[in-house]
Amino acid sequence: MSSTLVVTHERLGTWARQLRPRLASSGTVRWAETRSAADLDRAIRGVISPLVVIDIGDRPRAMLEDLETAVQAAPAGFFLVLDLMCHAGLPSLAKELGSTLVVSGWIQPPRIADILLRWLPLARSRSDFQGWSTPVDVDPEPWERGDPFAPARTQAIHHARAV
Repeated sequence: MSSTLVVTHERLGTWARQLRPRLASSGTVRWAETRSAADLDRAIRGVISPLVVIDIGDRPRAMLEDLETAVQAAPAGFFLVLDLMCHAGLPSLAKELGSTLVVSGWIQPPRIADILLRWLPLARSRSDFQGWSTPVDVDPEPWERGDPFAPARTQAIHHARAV
């Protein structure tokens, strides 16, 4: 089974903290949290079908520009735009820029997790159908490692090369 990249793009880490535990049992999911357009582009570049959650917050123009950049970087991705402040005209503009779904107004995190859980098999099949994504070396979550105080895999490899 291929792993699917889930990216939360937000000013604060609120959605990442809410969604990670809710999607933990859904199989192989890789996570990335981004705060800037450059981070978002770097996270999804070369990934065929990422799931991207963008919280518009109080920066609609900047976040819509980030959405446009993300859609260009991963056109087969699934893009969920959260507009909790209900900015006028934002849903139609986000859809024009390539958003898969726009949610305006307050929504509970379990509902967002349900949407992502529905998209996961679609993203996996789309990724499997379209070919290889760029491999991403991701450190396991602390609870997936045997020793939570052990150094991360990349640090251990780096240290072994230095010896």
